[in-house]
Amino acid sequence: MPPRPHLALSHSASINRHMVIVQAHAVKQRNAQVCSPPAARLGRPPPGRCDIIGGMIARLHGHVVALEDGAVVVDVGGVGYRVHMPAAHVADMAPAGKLVTLHTYLHVRENEMELFGAADPAAIALFRMLLTVTGIGPRAALAILSTMEPAVVEQAIVAEDVARLTEAPGIGRKTAQRIVLDLKGKLEAQGVVAGPAGGFAARDVRVAEDADAVAALLALGYTRGEARAALAAAGSDDGAPLEDRIVAALRVLSR
Repeated sequence: MPPRPHLALSHSASINRHMVIVQAHAVKQRNAQVCSPPAARLGRPPPGRCDIIGGMIARLHGHVVALEDGAVVVDVGGVGYRVHMPAAHVADMAPAGKLVTLHTYLHVRENEMELFGAADPAAIALFRMLLTVTGIGPRAALAILSTMEPAVVEQAIVAEDVARLTEAPGIGRKTAQRIVLDLKGKLEAQGVVAGPAGGFAARDVRVAEDADAVAALLALGYTRGEARAALAAAGSDDGAPLEDRIVAALRVLSR
C-alpha cells in the first residue's frame, strides 16, 4: 500500500531537517579545522590558540617564528600565520620564539586572504572602524596606524584635523575629510573629545615626545610594553626634557 500523502510529507521534512543538521555540523567542523592544528584534532592540547568568530580569525596566540617588513609570522600549533602590522609594532614581536597574542582581522578577496593585526585591541578596533569609510582598505588603514598611535588618530578625527590625517602615506585631503565625516560622530558617541582650544595640540606634542622616548628605549633592546610601563612609572613634569624622561625610565628598568 503506498504511503499516505501526509506521511510522505512528514518523512520528507524529517530528511530535510537531518540534512540541515549534517550540513551545520560540517560547517562547524570546517571552521574548527581552519585554525586547529593536527594535534588538536587528534585530541592533544595545542601549544597555541586561534579563535574564530563568525568564520573570521579574530585572535592568534602562539610563538613568533619570523619578523618581516611590516609583518610577523606566528606559529599556532605548527601552522604559520603571516600577520601584517603597523611597522613600529613589529619590533615588539622580537625575539623569535616569543609567545604573543594578536587581535586580528581577516581580509578576504576573490583570490587571496590576508591577516592584519595588533597586540593592542584598541588598535584593531580602530582599524575595523576605518574600514567602514568608503575608499579606505586594509592597506590604507594600516598606513594610518603606522603613522600615528590610535589615540592620536581618534583625536585628529574628532578635532577635524584633516592636515594631520594626510600625513599618512596614500591619504589625500578628500579621503581625510571623508574619514572625519564618517567617523567623528561614532568616536564622539564613544566618549572621544577634542578638548579645549589648544588642548589637542598640547596633547599631540606630548604623544610625539612619548613616541620618541619609546623609540629610544626600543633601540636599547626593550619592548614597547616595557618602555611604556617604565615611562609611566618614572613620571615627570609635562615640561621635562625628552632626555630626562628617557634617563628616568632607564632607572626604573634597571631596578
